Amino acid sequence: MASGEAAALLGGDPAAFYSILYSLESSSNTERTAAAAAFRRLRVSQPEALALRLSSSVADPAAPADLCAVLLRSLLAPAPSSSNSAAPLWPQLSPAGQAALKSDLLTALESDQPKFIARKICNVVSELAASLLPENAWEELLPFLISVASRSQQPNFQESALLIFARLADYIAGSPLDRFHKLLTSVLKHSTCPDVRIAALSVVVNLVQCAPTNMERDKMQDLVPVMMGSITGCLDAGQETYAQEALELLVELAGAEPKFLRRQIADVVEGMLRVAEATEWEDRTRHLAVEFVITLAEARERARGMMRQLPQFVGRLFAVLMQMLLDVEDDPAWHSAENEDADAGEGNSYGVAQEGLDRLAIAIGGNVIMPIASELLPQYLSAPEWQKHHAALITLARIAEGCAKVMLKSLERVILMICSEFQHPHSRVRWAAVNALCQLCADLGPVLQIHYHEVVLAELVNAMDDFQNPRVQAHAASAVLNFSENSTPEVMKHYIGALISKLLALLKTGKQVLQEGAVKALGALADSSQGHFKEYYDAVMPHLKAILMNATDKSNRLLRAKSMECISLVGMAVGKDKFRDDAEQVVEILVALQGTPMGNDDPITSYMLEAWARLCKCLGQDFLPYMHFIMPPLLTSARLKPDVTVSDDDSIGTATLGDIGIRTSVLEEKATACNMLCCYADELKEGFVPWIDEVIDVLVPLLKFYIHEEVRRAAIAAMPGLLRSAELAVAKGQYHECDVKMLFDNIISALVEALGKESETEICSSILDSLNECLEISSHPLDEHQARAISERIEAVIIASRTRIKNNLDRSEAEDFDVDEKELFNEENEQEEVLDRVAKCLRILIRKSKASFLQLFDKLSVHITPMLGKGTTIEERRAAICIFNDVADHCGERALKYYETFLPSILEGINDDNPNIREAAVHGVGVCAKFGRLAFHPIVHEALIKLRTLLKRLELQYPHNRMAYDNAASALEKIVQFHWDSCYKIAEKKGKQHRAEWSDYDSRVFCTICLEEIQAKRMVPGKLPEEEDILDGIRQKLFSRTARLYVKNQLKIKFKNLIQSYRRLDHKKEHKNLELYIQIFDECPDEEKVISAECSDVGSTDGDTISRHQFKQNPPLANQEDAIRANEVLLLRKEIECLKLELMQVRDANDRSDIELQEQKNLREQLLLYDEKNNELQEQNKNLKQQLEEALTGQKVAMSLYEEQKEKVCHLDAELVKAEKLRSQMHNLIMELKGQIRVFCRVRPLFAAGNSNGSSDLGASISYPESIEYAGRAIVVRQSGQRIFFTCDKVFDDQAPQREIFGEISELVQSALDGYKVCIFAYGQTGSGKTYTMMGEVEDDAKGIIPRSLEKIFETTESRRSKGWEYSVKISMLEVYNEAIRDLTTEKLCKVRHDELGNVVVSGLEGYVVNQASEALSLLEQASKRRSVAKTLMNERSSRSHFVFQLMISRSNKTASEKVEGALNLIDLAGSERAAKSGVTGDQLKETNAINTSLLYLGNVIAAIENGAAHVPFRDSTLTFLLEDCLGRDSKTLMFINISPETASLEETSRTFDFASRVNACNKKVISGTESDEAESEDCSFASIKRMQQMKSKNLLKLRPEGLKSPGQRRDGHGTCASSMRTLKRCRTTSKKLDVHHPRTQDILFSAGR
Repeated sequence: MASGEAAALLGGDPAAFYSILYSLESSSNTERTAAAAAFRRLRVSQPEALALRLSSSVADPAAPADLCAVLLRSLLAPAPSSSNSAAPLWPQLSPAGQAALKSDLLTALESDQPKFIARKICNVVSELAASLLPENAWEELLPFLISVASRSQQPNFQESALLIFARLADYIAGSPLDRFHKLLTSVLKHSTCPDVRIAALSVVVNLVQCAPTNMERDKMQDLVPVMMGSITGCLDAGQETYAQEALELLVELAGAEPKFLRRQIADVVEGMLRVAEATEWEDRTRHLAVEFVITLAEARERARGMMRQLPQFVGRLFAVLMQMLLDVEDDPAWHSAENEDADAGEGNSYGVAQEGLDRLAIAIGGNVIMPIASELLPQYLSAPEWQKHHAALITLARIAEGCAKVMLKSLERVILMICSEFQHPHSRVRWAAVNALCQLCADLGPVLQIHYHEVVLAELVNAMDDFQNPRVQAHAASAVLNFSENSTPEVMKHYIGALISKLLALLKTGKQVLQEGAVKALGALADSSQGHFKEYYDAVMPHLKAILMNATDKSNRLLRAKSMECISLVGMAVGKDKFRDDAEQVVEILVALQGTPMGNDDPITSYMLEAWARLCKCLGQDFLPYMHFIMPPLLTSARLKPDVTVSDDDSIGTATLGDIGIRTSVLEEKATACNMLCCYADELKEGFVPWIDEVIDVLVPLLKFYIHEEVRRAAIAAMPGLLRSAELAVAKGQYHECDVKMLFDNIISALVEALGKESETEICSSILDSLNECLEISSHPLDEHQARAISERIEAVIIASRTRIKNNLDRSEAEDFDVDEKELFNEENEQEEVLDRVAKCLRILIRKSKASFLQLFDKLSVHITPMLGKGTTIEERRAAICIFNDVADHCGERALKYYETFLPSILEGINDDNPNIREAAVHGVGVCAKFGRLAFHPIVHEALIKLRTLLKRLELQYPHNRMAYDNAASALEKIVQFHWDSCYKIAEKKGKQHRAEWSDYDSRVFCTICLEEIQAKRMVPGKLPEEEDILDGIRQKLFSRTARLYVKNQLKIKFKNLIQSYRRLDHKKEHKNLELYIQIFDECPDEEKVISAECSDVGSTDGDTISRHQFKQNPPLANQEDAIRANEVLLLRKEIECLKLELMQVRDANDRSDIELQEQKNLREQLLLYDEKNNELQEQNKNLKQQLEEALTGQKVAMSLYEEQKEKVCHLDAELVKAEKLRSQMHNLIMELKGQIRVFCRVRPLFAAGNSNGSSDLGASISYPESIEYAGRAIVVRQSGQRIFFTCDKVFDDQAPQREIFGEISELVQSALDGYKVCIFAYGQTGSGKTYTMMGEVEDDAKGIIPRSLEKIFETTESRRSKGWEYSVKISMLEVYNEAIRDLTTEKLCKVRHDELGNVVVSGLEGYVVNQASEALSLLEQASKRRSVAKTLMNERSSRSHFVFQLMISRSNKTASEKVEGALNLIDLAGSERAAKSGVTGDQLKETNAINTSLLYLGNVIAAIENGAAHVPFRDSTLTFLLEDCLGRDSKTLMFINISPETASLEETSRTFDFASRVNACNKKVISGTESDEAESEDCSFASIKRMQQMKSKNLLKLRPEGLKSPGQRRDGHGTCASSMRTLKRCRTTSKKLDVHHPRTQDILFSAGR
């Protein structure tokens, strides 16, 4: 665009610029694209002029102000860092331009604009201010806004200023809040405008959340009463919608900053409970009040225990929730529902109450909830109303999870209370009793199963006999499933026969809901009873196989899927041998089923994947032949990419991440596939090797699949199994060593990287488990880079874990921290398992790397050492001690430097109250005693005392003490073994203290006797003897064999010392010592004598003396010769013993030779047998090879034929897709030829009392011309001497059946299926039959357009699935009442708006994906009951709103890679009427005015589209704004006008004809009474029809300027297509109606389609 042209657009007359803006919203793609390109050029060439033009146009009444505001905001907003969008416009403006733009915006804020435009201006100001205020670049803004917000006489301006404050809360919260506080207080107290008060409330809520400190936040505490007053004020003024908005804001505040409400918590909760208890308010109002209180109770992270301090309020809330459970009716549809989850008869409050009870019990805990429930439940159960019994049982089921620990204390009373209701006469109460037991089995298991199995199963068995109520039977089967899952084979074996008998009876009923429940229960029963199920296998398996083979109908897909699950569970329970005969047949069925195409939402896919895995576990290695069939589709499922869409629709079947919706069925299938891959790797071991490389390529990227947690878990768990399979394959020569090393490196690096990026604590633990297992499995060492990477990740994990623990400790210091919170706090800390995994990982690294790892450990010790300090948790201390134990155990002397740091904490931990810390600390003492050497000497005494104390206090009857006891005994042994000198000194000191005559020899044996006492205590648990008893035991056991064996080394030293002393000193002085030794020597075993004799000739040193009083006396030796003689005797004894020993060795050698000869003989015999077997195997191998070659040849031939047939199928599929596209194009062309906008007319039959004279003769007022030109297209209405002659596309008389009506419009339904937007309106006065036309009645012949359209849609989609087309149908139902949109399924108010792409969206509208017409009709029936109706003079039941039934139809084809989306809008418009005639007043008068106004705007919009207007006023009314995307462009519109035949309605009929004439080329002619019918026909015949055909031809050419197009696609208007269009134009301008069935016309249509 030239600069001059741009300047002219932006600087001169704004009309040209506004034209570009209007074109941006044009229905023409060409016009819209050209306008967007022009705008971009202006953005590049004249940014400042463009910005100023937009800012000045925001306040211009002649401009599209809302669009200007949106465009200006997009130009000023900063572009995301990842976006390729142009840079923000603001920095490109000159200072003067910036000042002018700010001035324009402030001026626009003070302009009187409609609310929706004013809010867009606020968005622009907020966007710009958010970037300028932090830099003080817009100082005048806040004073200006405060000034505007203070203008109480101008509420619109006040609201705008406050909305901007709310969006700038981040900035405002950092500045002094005094001035804002005063302003907000004044507005909340004195403003009479509800919009202003809600805006002020939003400012307060945002400021509280953004306040930087608690002090700043507390400054606004005094606003809480006026905030609550804004709710009561709205309620008292009858402004309940505004009260709901205020409640939503306070719910947000309660969840984000509950402490802000602490000071006024009692008053706030009191006010909310009053609202919840008041039944005069709308359900939504009461629900929001309940939500507020429950949100406060759940705010445990920020205000732990705050609500628990108010038990009186909890009791009132509990009572309100139980009262809401009474919102249930005995709807017959509930009893006949095929789906067990059908909720017919349940009101909105019922669902809110169920969820509320569940959340409240979990948040508050059983100590508070159970006393309240114990008071209320008996009152409800004693009431006569069945609803109260039902409510009490539902309450028990809902609170069971949160009150489990407390409920277990009174479980018997609870179970008896539930079982008494099994005899209640009402089936819904009995169902609720079954439901309660079902939930308790899950939440209170296995205690319930162990102690109350007899009572519970007896009631469930009886409930399965209730054949008059299938819902009760089905739920009883589900309860059996829950009971079985938490039970044991020992319990189930007593009941398995009776249960199977009942379940088989349900299986034979033929009712799907019962069959599904029975199959699920049988599977769980087999899983829980295991081998006990074999006895019943033959009775059960035939039924399951019959379902698997015969349940092929689409409606039975889930039943068939559950039969797969049940068969696989039964197979695992009975084992391979029992299951083998049926396994092959089951596998063949599954293989065949796997080859059939399935839809994305088919449950069979995921069930089949799980069934394959169970069969693999059952069959083991026998399953390998089937892996070639299983792996390709399994890998395909594992590779599925998430189906991501940008949407704010939180519908069923999607998971949402912000504005991103993801189909959960795809994610669940992907997760199941990944879990199955893990299972196969674990079960098949080395047999899984052929797929390792492919699987690792799939799973490694999924370690960082953050969209779905289960997918990550499966990928993590699979890594060790894959590595183990590879290692085992290497051992068998099936895999290369180098490949295993590459696999190991790949897995380790992937796990380490995933650990560094994972934020979920539990998954971090799983990654560490997998990493530890891989390190244990692999025989390959870690290189330096890998060890460092693991160490760095572990350091980060330790820091994160300690941060979490510290935050928990900080929370424990809150003022509301009570006993229940402490219990929850301890449970949370116990679940912090990451540190245990870290300790294990470091143990493996230290064991593998030894001392070389200490360089990395030095860095880690900085974070590990503080874990031993005071104020740390049990998990931290235990992990730190275990890590040091491993360092000391594997690093030897190089670990001594850590002893000084860690040993004091270890000694302190010996007597810790926690058994885990005691166990680790005692083990550490033993390790340090063994390897610590001199570093351990100073603490030997202290260690012995602490170990002695521990051994005395431990009570071995508790299992958790046994490991600590064994570790203590082992540590004591190590101390005695490696620190004997220190023990000796301690023992000697003890002896001198307790016995003056206690010998040195006694001291040496002190620790030995201690060990004997320990060993004795291990054998006979009891009290450890006191120290005095131990010393007495020393004297008694001194000469026992055990003591002498232990000190034999000391005896050798003693003997040497005695001999040398004897030789050196006077024999008289030492002869008694020598005698004493000889006596000891004689009493020792032979082996000790030999050892002692060996020492007799060794040099001696001064030794200790032995006390004499403990030994018996012998006569002394006479002289030195006697001593020498004794020595010779000893030497002789030595020689004899040596000879004996040598003889024994020779005998042993001979015996071994005989044994070896016999073994050689046996080996020769075995070798001959092996040779024979080898020959046989070689022959068999030869035969098998020949058979294999033949099979391979046949396989090649079969594969060749298969490929040929596959190519043919693909070609036919492609042709089929082409044919379908051609059909769609031809159908669309026919529809366009008939007219983009058409009008049908239908005459309602005359009621019996329709005329004043009682006559039902229709001919008195209405007739139908029968000439060729008008047959079926015209109607004549006579009124007071005049005739109204009206022509349109089709006229139906009063006898036309519903079938004929739908036959004419069914082609439009087909257009919607082909991907086009279709709108069908039912228009007419009140009572003219609009609703009957659209809805009809229950009978088949009386069904209306909506039910018949649903039937046609699902018939068509079902028939085309076999041709490769997949359809998804999503419905929503709403009403437009007084220009407000209300969702008729949830009764929530919704808002219509444009999204960022310019599409119309309805915020808060629920959409339902339906798979069959019955589902949609059920929802339709519920919605129709909620439509706004009233009685008027014109009609007993007059619709007071526009009813809109929307179907969004998505069509896709994998072959063509094509996806189109169509829409069918069926609108039952409210009746057009005159207020005077209908006699309405008050609110009904407002309704009537709103109806007539919206109908006027609808006519304007359709007329503007028909006439090709440059601007279509979609936004004039809510209805047209809602349908903007479905009107105009290539959409199809049908206006179905309905008229009444009564004479009294003729004036309204004329008005209806006037409306129809505006929206299409219809013709209405008023003829005086004197003219004849012939003149009437002659005047209106040929010329009128010619004009109408010319108008339609003009519209067709206008709508198709570029030739024939299909949904989302245009074609060039050249060649045959253009020629055909010219021919069509000539045909349409003739006076005759175009015959689309004429051969020449068919040729033209075919050419145009090509």
